[in-house]
Amino acid sequence: GLNNKGIMEEVQIIPDNYGIFNPAFDVTPHDLITGIITERGIINTGEIA
Repeated sequence: GLNNKGIMEEVQIIPDNYGIFNPAFDVTPHDLITGIITERGIINTGEIA
């Protein structure tokens, strides 16, 4: 984030011993997904080419 002088620097926002798991990708098995929800509606998996 930006410090008070407007310079980008790394900041720590949680303690080192805080237990959390946040994968950077979806780990849901593909056979459990029946659709994708978007701001324009739901796309069923059968509609995706």
